[in-house]
Amino acid sequence: MSRYRAVRPWALGLALLGLAGTGPVWAWGHAGHQLVGSLADELLAGTPAAKQVATLLGPTLRTLKTAAPWPDCVRDVNFRLPDSYVYQPDTAFHSPACLPFEGSAERKRMESYARRNWHQCPAVNGHSAQGACQASYHFTDVAVQHARYSRQFVGTSQHDIVAILRVAVAVLRSGQPATGLPDIRDRKEALMLITHLVGDLHQPLHVGAVYLRDDGSPVDPDATPPPATPVFETQGGNKLEIGTESLHGAWDTIPSALKLSSLATGPGIQRRQALLAEARQLPASAGAVEDWPEQWATETLLASQAAFPGLRFSRKGAIKPDHWVVQFQDMSAYERARESLQRQQLIKAGAHLAALLRSALP
Repeated sequence: MSRYRAVRPWALGLALLGLAGTGPVWAWGHAGHQLVGSLADELLAGTPAAKQVATLLGPTLRTLKTAAPWPDCVRDVNFRLPDSYVYQPDTAFHSPACLPFEGSAERKRMESYARRNWHQCPAVNGHSAQGACQASYHFTDVAVQHARYSRQFVGTSQHDIVAILRVAVAVLRSGQPATGLPDIRDRKEALMLITHLVGDLHQPLHVGAVYLRDDGSPVDPDATPPPATPVFETQGGNKLEIGTESLHGAWDTIPSALKLSSLATGPGIQRRQALLAEARQLPASAGAVEDWPEQWATETLLASQAAFPGLRFSRKGAIKPDHWVVQFQDMSAYERARESLQRQQLIKAGAHLAALLRSALP
């Protein structure tokens, strides 16, 4: 019998605790993004940057915690001919985290942003945005065999998360809008993008990706000479099935002990203080602030290498023809390691977001 264990759909509920439901998933989910924003709020408390954040976001939003889910809520803007963009949340999966953006002014902003960032993006590494360029802004897919992020590698693009963060930081610092792609109208829009995308940049499977041969064996798409066999991308784990969900979805879903509701009372308060204490001890990023996204992408790429040991991939039994089934050598050990790394990355994201804003909003 194989030492690896595949998970069938009927076993999902028992086998992988903490996975989201069958609805759409985004990096860290709203809960993770709110935690990152909340940590940064506390790390910035009393600083000039905190005052500028509150001013830019206005009385409806006010905090990074509230603003953090914004780019994911924008995904519920639908395109309707002729040239009409309407925010219409999916009723089955609507999140309370999007409610602050559903007043008239914020709804119009979401629709305007979607209109300005919808067209002319090519499909990147198999992720077909189908016209919605802003969907490509949330990730990059560098092969885990690499030790650094570089635009030379397969899976990166001029519209990936590192490139978009550089532009957003420039808009936040200068106050000058960015046109073209990304089209960022003002400093408020830049701030909401930065708050969210810094969180995305620390989700390991939003940066590191495993590329496979048809038989499920890993391969480096950037190898010299090029691989002799066809190379298949896995979209940051979205094509790697765990029952009816994906490996990417497992990494998006943060442990319940890290959700804000669990950190607000009793022992959770101590856990929250521990998170903040660890965030304050992280070393500062070196160099110019506009170069930090690339540095952080490299750090996350290295962290993502821990997401794949102990896994094997097989076409057999996959729900979709271009997918693979994940087989675990030791699922319990994998889950423990995943939750530990998620915690570390969320702390880093909160600390890095606060540091970026202190630098960009002195």
